[in-house]
Amino acid sequence: MSLAPSEWQALAEIEQTLSAVEPKLAAKMATFASLAEGDTIARWKSLSPWRSRLRYTVMAMIGLVIVALFVFAVARSGAHAGPAASLHVR
Repeated sequence: MSLAPSEWQALAEIEQTLSAVEPKLAAKMATFASLAEGDTIARWKSLSPWRSRLRYTVMAMIGLVIVALFVFAVARSGAHAGPAASLHVR
């Protein structure tokens, strides 16, 4: 899409004002603009959605296995102590 020179001038003025008033936002907009122009994107940012879901699914499964092993270990240690260990008889 082509813009008229006056439109380019208006955009330049907006950009200058934004840079002066909100430098952090201007930096973020500049990053977005460079990415939109076709610059390369870091590999971790360009992961496909299914790979991202796969990564989170694997992490969740690992967490579930760790919790299950912990519960198993606690239950097993309680089974060796016998039923009297769970009662506090004085």
